[in-house]
Amino acid sequence: MFKNEISKLSYYEVSQILEAAPDDFLIVILNGESIQTWEQYILLIEEKMRFPTSCIDSIDRYEDWICDLDWLGKSGYIIVIYNFAKFMNDNPQIKETIFSGFEELILPWWQHEVEECSPRKISPFNVYLVD
Repeated sequence: MFKNEISKLSYYEVSQILEAAPDDFLIVILNGESIQTWEQYILLIEEKMRFPTSCIDSIDRYEDWICDLDWLGKSGYIIVIYNFAKFMNDNPQIKETIFSGFEELILPWWQHEVEECSPRKISPFNVYLVD
């Protein structure tokens, strides 16, 4: 059984994971150096994950959409944040909110809760942080 988690990895380790990732995984690559606000983060996530509506004014809506993703038809999800040490340097509270959401809601949802609450299957969903 896989484990959905947030991991700090080297460039080499992430490149190996990305090379081995199945073709039907969604891979989202972010440059943490250029993401300093909620707006910058959510606009990229909305675009790359093709959210049906904007979440710029609602973290709850963002968490709802990222726990759905049915429209993508993918079997797994990977988010890589390069230059993580610079990600949200100006907004540590928003950074904490985003990662608390991953740890407490999003990753557990895709690890096991999705099958309990919907007809969909559990899916790998991992976040890799690289400096």
